[in-house]
Amino acid sequence: MPRPPNQYWVWFNLESPSHSPNLHFMDDLINLTMSYRADSDIFSPYGWLDPNKEEDTFQIPPKTKLVAWAISNWNPGSKRVRYYQELKKFLSVDVYGRQHLPLPKNKHEQTLAQYKFYLAFENSIHEDYITEKLWKNALSFGCVPVVLGPTRKNYERFIPKDSFIHVDDFSTAEELAKYILKLDGDEKAYQQYFSWRSRLHPIGNTDWRTHYCKKSSRVESADYGEKSGIARNTKPNASQWGSIVGRPLKVQRCVCTAGAPPTGSNTFAYYERPCASDVAN
Repeated sequence: MPRPPNQYWVWFNLESPSHSPNLHFMDDLINLTMSYRADSDIFSPYGWLDPNKEEDTFQIPPKTKLVAWAISNWNPGSKRVRYYQELKKFLSVDVYGRQHLPLPKNKHEQTLAQYKFYLAFENSIHEDYITEKLWKNALSFGCVPVVLGPTRKNYERFIPKDSFIHVDDFSTAEELAKYILKLDGDEKAYQQYFSWRSRLHPIGNTDWRTHYCKKSSRVESADYGEKSGIARNTKPNASQWGSIVGRPLKVQRCVCTAGAPPTGSNTFAYYERPCASDVAN
């Protein structure tokens, strides 16, 4: 199906390249990309930090437990599960999700906010792939995130360097465990991980409406292309931009909310629907 020359077709994807196969159908078809990647035409991340209107004294939620991890996609061969298997030898971790402790959807915050630390372990490692595991489960719920994902430098593009712990900061899982236990016994040092909250606050409770509004605010203006410098020309190698790796999966495709627009419309969304919207993925 060819794209009418006066329309924008947007590929919207929140999955990592490891879970985004079969994207060749987009070559010479779409002309805008929209994703968590900062190099997208329309940058639409899982979360972000907003400045406080005035300096604020953040109240750390009462802590009665040490480390939590919520996961539904349990792959024994994945980097995050292998790291956890080593970490648990030296540190007790409460694991929630499928085949583990129950985590009702209406009790996510109530449950996770009790913990000092949250394992924000991504299901695959790619640039800018920083999901709700960090933004919602950890930062928004008042836990210190222990991250496994892209590099520390990549995280520091989006959050303060003293707001999180990266597994790469330690040579072994045992060293990380020792550091967490040390912080558990040093309240002043632990509280330093929240000093940034006097200036900033996280936005982590995003949904489809959030992303759709980002698209609408950027695309629906009739003179969007002229102002943004983004051409209407199709992207001949969109599938390469998606950096496809991993096992083949079925791609789900759909048109955005109201369906196909009239021929003269300037907007049209064509995207892969993300499969990992569950908070515990």
